[in-house]
This record gives sequence, structure tokens and C-alpha cells, in this order.
Amino acid sequence: MSTLIRPLLIASLWLLAGSAVVPASAQTPEGATMTVLRGQVAVVHPDGSAIQPAVTGTVVQIGDEIRTLGDSGALITFFQGSEIELAEQTVMVVESISRQGGVIDVSLKQVIGSSLHRVQRLADPNASYKIDSGGAVTLVRGTQFLLLGPTAEGIVVLVCQDDCDSRSTFAGCALGPNIGYWLVQDRGMLTVPCQQFRTVGGYWAAANDALTSARQLLQGDRPSTDSSEH
Repeated sequence: MSTLIRPLLIASLWLLAGSAVVPASAQTPEGATMTVLRGQVAVVHPDGSAIQPAVTGTVVQIGDEIRTLGDSGALITFFQGSEIELAEQTVMVVESISRQGGVIDVSLKQVIGSSLHRVQRLADPNASYKIDSGGAVTLVRGTQFLLLGPTAEGIVVLVCQDDCDSRSTFAGCALGPNIGYWLVQDRGMLTVPCQQFRTVGGYWAAANDALTSARQLLQGDRPSTDSSEH
């Protein structure tokens, strides 16, 4: 073997050996990409540093907090094709984004505001797309839904239309097509459980109508635990 080929062969074997110690099933964190739809958007990192204003193409990582300031909006696109449209005055925290083989895990926290989620179908039964809004947890298997809240009163509204089914849940309530839900929470505890309503119009209009109805009911007697339609 020539003196030139031998070092190259040894280096190649060393690289192969090094790569073999990394498990193929290791969970790898993934990022998401932000598109600014209008106005100014800020991305606050876990250490308190911030990108403000953030620009289209900004990569959002685990622990980042996305804030739409004033009359602004943003689109967050994940690696597997799911995306979130953030309305104005919304704060969203990315708690987990990872992929282990075919198992995808996305975990979010909505602090305030409204967001429209377009979640790609999750084929693996162990995959998860979860969002916590004031203690009300939404788990979906692949659908489109709008989440509003928590508001100052603790109201959280979920609107899901024709592609919803019982594999997806909102605070433990199984979702159904063309039915929306609202509830009231206080520091993570449900004070009014899921209340149903028929969705009318588009996502944003249906959510705002439900919020108005919920506020009207809360100003009077508390609703019963039975589902009610509006």
C-alpha cells in the first residue's frame, strides 16, 4: 500500500467509527422558520436576548418566544409542513420541536392572543402536536384549528371545522366537525368545562362570536356542565 493511500484509508475508517457511536434513533431537535406577514415581530430567546424586529427567514428554536406587536402577524412553518398563523398581540412559546425517526413532537404554549394552526397528518401513533393555553391543553393528530386566549377573564376558545375528529382533544374534550368549544380556566384549573357551539362563518369570526357569547354568559349565571349550542 502506498504511503499516500494508507493515511487516507485510516482517516476514512476513523470517521466511520466516530459516526457509528451516534444512535440512529437519537432524538434530534428541529427548528422552525418564521415569515413576517405584516408589522413588527419580535423573537425573544431563553437567555432574554431578542431579535427585534425579526425578519422573514428567522429560525425559531426551542425556548424562543414569538411576539406579534401591535398590528402585526407572523407565520411559523415547521420542518414537517405544519404551520401557525399568529394574529396581532399574540405571544407564543416553542417548548419542544423534535423528530425521532418517524415520531414528531411539537409542543407549544400560547400565553395570549390568537393563532390558526394547520397541522399535517401525523401518521405515527406516538407523534404529538400539543399546545397549552393557560392550562387548557389541545392535542391534535392532524387538522386545522384556531385557538383564542387565554383572555384576561381566563376564557379559551377553540374553533375546528370539517376536518376535526375524536382523535384530537381540547382540555380532554373530543373534537367533532364544525363544532367549537370554549372554557374558563383560573391559574391552570378549569372553572367552566368545555361548552360547545356551532361554528358559523370563518375561523376568526367564529372565535370572536364565541368569545362574545362566553363573556355574556359569565356576566350572568355560570353555564351548566352540559354542552350548549349558540
